[in-house]
Amino acid sequence: MFVEENWMNNKLEAVRPTAAWMRRTTSIVIAGVALAACTQQKKPELPTYPASLQAVQSQELGQLVLQLMPEGGTTTIPWDFQANNANIVWKSTGYETGIQGAGESTRRRGVARVNVQGGISTVLHQRKEELGWGVTYTSRMSPKFGVERIELTPGGDEQCFGTPYTGCAFDPPAKSLADAGILADVLCKTPEGGEMTVVYRAKHDGRQPMIVVWWHSEGSGGASSEVDMEVDDGKAGVAECGKLAPAPAQTPVSDAAQPVAPVATAAQSGSVSGSLTAASNSAWKARFDAATTSYASCLKEQAPLGDYTSSDGGDSAIRLMGKCFDSMSAYVDACKLGGKTEGDCTVNAGILSQLALKLIKK
Repeated sequence: MFVEENWMNNKLEAVRPTAAWMRRTTSIVIAGVALAACTQQKKPELPTYPASLQAVQSQELGQLVLQLMPEGGTTTIPWDFQANNANIVWKSTGYETGIQGAGESTRRRGVARVNVQGGISTVLHQRKEELGWGVTYTSRMSPKFGVERIELTPGGDEQCFGTPYTGCAFDPPAKSLADAGILADVLCKTPEGGEMTVVYRAKHDGRQPMIVVWWHSEGSGGASSEVDMEVDDGKAGVAECGKLAPAPAQTPVSDAAQPVAPVATAAQSGSVSGSLTAASNSAWKARFDAATTSYASCLKEQAPLGDYTSSDGGDSAIRLMGKCFDSMSAYVDACKLGGKTEGDCTVNAGILSQLALKLIKK
């Protein structure tokens, strides 16, 4: 009897859990419960619109901009650029050509999941959905010359604006670009207000410098922003800054709403009188854009040829303007039609001349 009891005690002792084993088992159980609780509390992602983006990874705006910067030395972006990028769902088969505005244009449309510093765009359909961004290649030239401009817009074809949408507007993307390792120098900007623009020259090792433009518009119905990109060919930045001169007002405006010059430090307003129709405004814009492009082209061609420098107090900029007198005069005339004084328009022309010298590092 004593032997049996002793044998039984030995068996029980052998299977009795040790203190260390109990602590280890308890830790595993607690960790498992905590993991289950976290899994249960994690909110599921919103469905995406369009649904084709559901399996696509969301990316920071700056990362998308970096992906869309071609290799260094690239002067023409082909239509198949990033065609196999898993982060972009292309909607166009090849490219599409049609009438847009006053002339023919070519575009290639895609969508992507984009966030700006973690913030996403949403739309309320039957359910609240994460709204994809449009990735659109455009050109007003013959398709054989490749992509002229890349547009990144919340919503893409479905314009993100108004009550059913959130996250349509975002701040200038300087931090988003910096987080992606992109050095973005501000070339020009408008003062803060309802319509705002910042033009950057974006650079990254091994990539072709790009002109990146942030556009922002807001009013009583809501606000929206977008980012456009084009290859920095030496005149694109000058042309974009030149376009920031004022458009004619379609209704009489008060002193508080006068147009502004392209750079915040030169924001003197000209007078605006009368009321212009939308058609005349469109015609003026076409004339002004053409004059700006012509002037920028001349500056690009002449700037490397003369003994110019960007650090002589503006003397070189004035001499360069003289080399482009005809196109500069056309630019000033078009600018004046937008409501600016001749003095203000001439100052704008000088700013663009100085910018052209800085862009070629003179």
